[in-house]
Amino acid sequence: MADDKKWKLVERVVAAAFDEPNVTVQKNVRLRSLRRKGGAGGLREIDVLITGELVGQKVHFAIECKDYKRKVDSHHIDAFIGKLQDVGLATQTSIFVTTRGYTTQAVERAHEVGMKTLVLKHNEEINIKTEVLNALQSHVFIFCAITEIEVKTDEIFDMSSFEHFKFFDKKGTFVGLLPDFIWESWIRGTPSANLGKYSYRVNISDEICYLQDGKKNCINFIRVDYQVGALVFQFKGQAKRYHLYNAHEQKTELYKVKADFSTSKPTPFVFHDESTLLKFLNEQCAIAKIEFPRIKLPKIVMNQGLLWPIPIRVSEYFKTISPEDAAQEVQKLAEGPDNNFWEFDTIYNEIMKNIENFPNVRFTYHPL
Repeated sequence: MADDKKWKLVERVVAAAFDEPNVTVQKNVRLRSLRRKGGAGGLREIDVLITGELVGQKVHFAIECKDYKRKVDSHHIDAFIGKLQDVGLATQTSIFVTTRGYTTQAVERAHEVGMKTLVLKHNEEINIKTEVLNALQSHVFIFCAITEIEVKTDEIFDMSSFEHFKFFDKKGTFVGLLPDFIWESWIRGTPSANLGKYSYRVNISDEICYLQDGKKNCINFIRVDYQVGALVFQFKGQAKRYHLYNAHEQKTELYKVKADFSTSKPTPFVFHDESTLLKFLNEQCAIAKIEFPRIKLPKIVMNQGLLWPIPIRVSEYFKTISPEDAAQEVQKLAEGPDNNFWEFDTIYNEIMKNIENFPNVRFTYHPL
């Protein structure tokens, strides 16, 4: 005899396995017998009934679920055939599901009438305590941080001023700040999205190496060191798997994993080298693991956690503060809402959208 609680659980698992869009799944459906009249004796119970449409016509799939301690025999198949005939359902769209397998005679008898004989695998998991399994969802964001900038010049200048980090052409047209060139290289793909440390020499074009007053900029060498890292947001959820094996064809009929992350809150992790990140993602145990493609964050991390590009309104504000207050104001900005990855002014949006066609004639990069 079957365990009543486990039998009902098997019915629920089978119903969930066949639950798909555009179909109706019902459990323990009582249908009226075509041969018996009146009362409870005139009703027959179908464990799981699936109703869908095929070329505009309703189609019913009746499923019998059994959790016997032994294999299903041919007389169990015959009993289900009789029930289907009694309520007017076709054997050709019927399915018998068990957790213990079938005798050869049972498989042959079912095949004669077009009935599928399926085995619910992983039946050791079909119990109330271990029905729910682990699921993981990982979102990997790649960030680029500037760790050091080395500048060599022909003459001494005030490092606290941005004047020599602004570049103009011969006509006095502003081209960009040094951080703009560093940011643009990240958008173009330098350095790569692989985690690690990188060092590059930046060569500013002679055509734009001028100050606002038309004088030649005295900067003649720039080295930039980067740290490319990953910020991983991971959601832990619950999963259920369904594996139905076709006893006649001796192959998997259906394998489905359903993962639910609706109540999960993200846990953040930070990584600075590729091997540690890959080990973290690969070695975690879960039946369902979803890893989204890596997303490069569109801003670079500068000194004190300041994200570049900064909004123009913020850069205009910095023009009004004294050099003595600059460090403190930068810290305030880095900790405030204006320091975010998603707000861009129009000119930076245009560069990002058209980066493939945007001419890179302003600077070149050489790995060191």
